[in-house]
Amino acid sequence: MGAISKSWAAPCMRDGPWYGGRMSEQMGWRREWPTLAGLTVLGSLWLFLVNQLRVEWSVNEQYNYGWFVPGLSLYLFWEAWQTRPAATPPASKKGLGLVLGGLLILLLPVRLMLEANPDWRPASWVLAILVVGITWCGLYARGGVPWWRHFAFSTAFILTAVPWPSVIEQPLVRELMNWVATFSVELLTWLGIPAQARGNVIALPGQLVGVDEACSGVRSLQTILMAALFLGEVYRLSVKRRGFLLAFSLGLAFVANVARAFVLVWIVAHEGAANLSKWHDPIGYTVLIVSLAGVAALGHALRNRTAVSAPVVEPQVGTERLFTPAMGSPRVWGAIFIWLLVIEGATDAWYRWHEWHAVQAMPWSVQLPTGAEQFRPVKLSEVESRLLRVNRVEAGAWLDSGVEVMTYFLRWEPGRTAAQLARLHRPEICLPSAGCFLRSNEGTWIGEANGVTLPFRQLVFDFNRTPLYVFYCLREDRVIEGAEAGEDWSIRSRWQAMIEGRRNQGQQVLEVILRGPQDSSQAEEIMRRLLPVLVKAAPVKN
Repeated sequence: MGAISKSWAAPCMRDGPWYGGRMSEQMGWRREWPTLAGLTVLGSLWLFLVNQLRVEWSVNEQYNYGWFVPGLSLYLFWEAWQTRPAATPPASKKGLGLVLGGLLILLLPVRLMLEANPDWRPASWVLAILVVGITWCGLYARGGVPWWRHFAFSTAFILTAVPWPSVIEQPLVRELMNWVATFSVELLTWLGIPAQARGNVIALPGQLVGVDEACSGVRSLQTILMAALFLGEVYRLSVKRRGFLLAFSLGLAFVANVARAFVLVWIVAHEGAANLSKWHDPIGYTVLIVSLAGVAALGHALRNRTAVSAPVVEPQVGTERLFTPAMGSPRVWGAIFIWLLVIEGATDAWYRWHEWHAVQAMPWSVQLPTGAEQFRPVKLSEVESRLLRVNRVEAGAWLDSGVEVMTYFLRWEPGRTAAQLARLHRPEICLPSAGCFLRSNEGTWIGEANGVTLPFRQLVFDFNRTPLYVFYCLREDRVIEGAEAGEDWSIRSRWQAMIEGRRNQGQQVLEVILRGPQDSSQAEEIMRRLLPVLVKAAPVKN
């Protein structure tokens, strides 16, 4: 009787609504829940990275292409998902846990540093590498070495949108711009247009034309390199063919910028400098589009038509977990998510505590001496205004006892982009684009006027074999008791900004350029005489 009941009940249990419906749905949900938890945590981490990088993508035209990179990364990941290999268990769960724990711990100091120094590119690189590393840990936990190797490129592609460290970018871009100017001058000379290369500037009779206006650098270089890497992965090119595509992209970027500079100078020579701003952006975008089309055409030609996609091998139910026990538990992902919240909370608390103890710095402004000898106001070009995004600007030039004086006063209201915009355009970055060469850094010079103490960075440039003495001061609206005056953007200075809890403050820049002093001592003496006339202790309107 018992055997009959068992044989009768078994089909009902297998075919009944609970076994075939609700129970299977519940088991499927349990299998997918760790995956959803992991994707939620990793997605939050990636959103934080994009939020950090978006400021540079917005304020720096050279990296505007960064807005497209997250979408391209998702596309590459989706394509890789279609051909994913069979998952294997990780070799060492303990080692995986140690690596993941170390990466998560490092997020805290990096987050604290970036809050005070959103413009510091090495810190942005560390953050991006940490996010990619944590993502790799998740992939390794899910599918072992095969999954890590298969998805490595698509998850690391975001690194193409991280701004290059200035110590690498500035010399490289400056050298490329010098070569662009040199080749452009050769072409102009062959066509009968008298021109001379002066660093990053092309000199025409009676006027100068920058290779790239307003310090934006060789704009298409990073964009074309990103496109070459993307197409190499999409077309599944071999390593050798990807290298050839990258080399071609570099050459094409150089040729494109020579063509761009040549056309702009040709327009200035025949139509005058007034039409430069009219044609600046259209020619730049046209050259960029043509360059990208050239890279795409070569990538399409190089694609391996005989390549066969790796077959998708689905794991059999019951033989493979979606995650390892260490990484698969929703509690683990929940703990990681809580740690991310702790990082954000601790960062905000640290800076708010210091802001409560901050005091308003001595308010000051600048009043230009409109009655000075040969005074003339200086206006920013349309391109310069768009790049600087400054809230207030006053600039003028005049003569002081035979010395040419040019002064710029810029103000950015408090906000997340204020510090980044103010620090992005510094003398050592911008003046080389105008044909100046940095000769020496004289250190910090302290100036006083009408009860206001201002620390200036003193730099000496060469322009057409004439020394330019540059005094540059960047000040924030609030100061912390015991804070050091002035910034030199060294690691020590940026560390100090984090320790003192300075963030999102209004920024003011006073830059004075002197042409004519015999030496630095005479330049400092002129500054002592000028500051009481320029600087006024007056509240700044917010």
